[in-house]
Amino acid sequence: MVTKLNTQTLATRSYELITSWRQYAEEVSLAGRTLAQFEAEKLAPGEIQQRIDTAKAVYMGLLVERDEANTTLRKALIMVANAIRSTPPFGPNSAFYRSLGFIVDSERKRPARKGIVAPATTPTANVA
Repeated sequence: MVTKLNTQTLATRSYELITSWRQYAEEVSLAGRTLAQFEAEKLAPGEIQQRIDTAKAVYMGLLVERDEANTTLRKALIMVANAIRSTPPFGPNSAFYRSLGFIVDSERKRPARKGIVAPATTPTANVA
């Protein structure tokens, strides 16, 4: 039975090869490798995967740190914007406040008044 050597079957197939090599030709060097050298090569993918998993954990932790830093910065930005609005030389109508992308009071649109809409009259048909 031929099994493709993909990442899912590679560990199983290499374990089977080591077991058979140890059983039938332990002292023989194959493909320029001893059994011990091949066993060391078999460990490399697992060690690299462990490093990848560690890097993923660090990455996920850094994402949390970044989100917390963004939250802190957002709060600081709001506090500074409020300080600009409440400082007498600047205020909510100042060029400084507008330059930060905020809408100054003089440009703010006033909400339109909602008028009372008269109920629509439906024509009645003369029933005769």
